[in-house]
Amino acid sequence: MEYGENEGVAMKIVTYLNSLNEIDSLDRLDEIIISPSELTRYGQFSIGDISKLNTNKKLVLEWDILMTEQVFLEKVELLKKINLDLFDSIRVQDPGALEYVLEHTNLKVQFIAESGNHNLLGLQTWVNYIGKRLDRIVLSIELPHLKLAEYVGNLDCETEIYGIGRVLLFYSPRHLISSDLKNQKVIDHPIEISASSEESPHKGFPIVQNEHGTFMFNTKDHSLLDHLDDLDQLGISHLRVDGRFFDNLLLTNKVIDLYEKKITVEDIKNIYPNRLIKGFFNSNKTDVIFNKLKNYRIQRKDINHIGEVVDAQKKKYIAVLVKSRGLKINENIKVHTPDGKVLDHKVNVIRDSKGNELKSANVGDLVFLKSINSVSVRSQVYFSY
Repeated sequence: MEYGENEGVAMKIVTYLNSLNEIDSLDRLDEIIISPSELTRYGQFSIGDISKLNTNKKLVLEWDILMTEQVFLEKVELLKKINLDLFDSIRVQDPGALEYVLEHTNLKVQFIAESGNHNLLGLQTWVNYIGKRLDRIVLSIELPHLKLAEYVGNLDCETEIYGIGRVLLFYSPRHLISSDLKNQKVIDHPIEISASSEESPHKGFPIVQNEHGTFMFNTKDHSLLDHLDDLDQLGISHLRVDGRFFDNLLLTNKVIDLYEKKITVEDIKNIYPNRLIKGFFNSNKTDVIFNKLKNYRIQRKDINHIGEVVDAQKKKYIAVLVKSRGLKINENIKVHTPDGKVLDHKVNVIRDSKGNELKSANVGDLVFLKSINSVSVRSQVYFSY
């Protein structure tokens, strides 16, 4: 069978093992990913426990960190100490790691092509290069539905897609939360904080720091659970569940229940701690942000300009910096948002920063008006006749 042709082969669920005592609770899986913290971006499995693994399941060793030459040499020495006979395959994304695995081991390869591999020719090149050693290729979540269908239909190998979990936005090998790690056990206890943007109203970005560097994630998590039937029909062979920042064991078993039609998507959403988005599955709109860099909608246009929204708290207030002309109670205004909306509003309350009500505001004042739905930072405020 050509792997791009769906001939009734059911899609398989794969996930990570966080500790030895979880292995019996993942009895419905055929395959488990072992992600040692020393070799993976945010793995939680101890490399010291690898020798204690005892199961008939297919085990896959993950080595997904990106490495400088010095780090690569250190990890190679570490890899030599692992009994690779315990594993059926190894997952890599660094080309240097791939080359080492091909030359120095006999393991099958699961190649992680989630970053920087968005065209069919590039993916086919990796498939051809790895050849018979290729177990499967992990596709990017930035490929929309139609592209996935095209690529899966043309790739002569098994394919995997990310089903649910956090979305990595930014990575740095530097330790940006704390540069002094001498007294911190970042391997066993990674640091996690929440951050906000100074240039937009967005907040709550999870940031994790561990021995490999600093990782910033989207405020919303990725989920294709609404499209399991679609993925099945496309011929995707494996769906990956990553609940390592939640409850991986619970989440994985719930996803299996969903796939077996025992529960609904809403049952999972009700227990999941974060909001979920479908990402790029319906369409890839990564270029939308470029229109906002020099957004004509939020540029000052005429003499009716009043000021700019510098803060907005939903259902509480919008803060307006008065720049061009004054503002009075009972005046009508139009608010032009960065995404092109024009919203009419009658000013019936003006407050200063201490909460005192004002009858008017002058140029240079920072005032607070009632919250207006859909208004965000950098919206422009105009007088309306």
